[in-house]
Amino acid sequence: MHAWQRTPGMRAGRIAGLVQDLVQRPLTLMSLYRAYHHAIMPTSFIREAYERNGYRGRMTNIPFGVDLSRAGKKARTGPRLVLGFVGQIMAHKGPDILIEAARRTLDPGSYEIRIMGSLSQDAEYGARLQRLAQGLPVRFLGTFPQEAMRDVLDDMDALVIPSRWYENSPLVLLNALASHTPVIVSDVAGMTEFVREGVNGFAFERGSVEGLAAVLRRVAGKPETLHAMAATTHYDMTTLAMTERTLEVYEHAIADARAAAIERRSA
Repeated sequence: MHAWQRTPGMRAGRIAGLVQDLVQRPLTLMSLYRAYHHAIMPTSFIREAYERNGYRGRMTNIPFGVDLSRAGKKARTGPRLVLGFVGQIMAHKGPDILIEAARRTLDPGSYEIRIMGSLSQDAEYGARLQRLAQGLPVRFLGTFPQEAMRDVLDDMDALVIPSRWYENSPLVLLNALASHTPVIVSDVAGMTEFVREGVNGFAFERGSVEGLAAVLRRVAGKPETLHAMAATTHYDMTTLAMTERTLEVYEHAIADARAAAIERRSA
């Protein structure tokens, strides 16, 4: 009997089953790893995670593809810095970090923050975020259809992704880069591998209001900085290119399996 099974309430029922699943998970994964012919990774971050967890098979990095116009970013008019947040309005995504960093750093007349996402996904956190934004030039704009993504990104100088938790190349990051919109991100490996400091974006210490504030100080009052970066910000992978590269991996795997089967029959 495992030690956890001696704890009252853990010998039977739903919780016991969940704990048992967690206990067995490493062994299950190792068994599956031995059966894999090949693994496809969207980021180096995930590749390294597999390696740390004992996977020793073949791996290929194929980033996610995104589909939107790659035309040059439209010149935005107006004296104010426009920063955007697009995604889940939840604590682990960190929009409060953005609002607090702006409060500490920027003159209210010099910027605007546009928060796009559902305030009802975590109603308590959403209400707290609205209270934090009171008196500041922060607009809560709700959600929008995917086909409006390019227009939404064109209307901001930079997209901010201040996540407190791990990220694995979020699609909004890739869409921003593809639309020539510079990004400001937490220094999370699943994002920073796509960011070249001062070329297509900036990174700051994860969870640090002061770290983000320092980046905002670099761009505050200097719209030409982000405007110039739009010319060096891009992301070329489309879903078609991603699919073609993925099919190539499957084709090689099928060819290897056929060759192995022929070898076994002729042995």
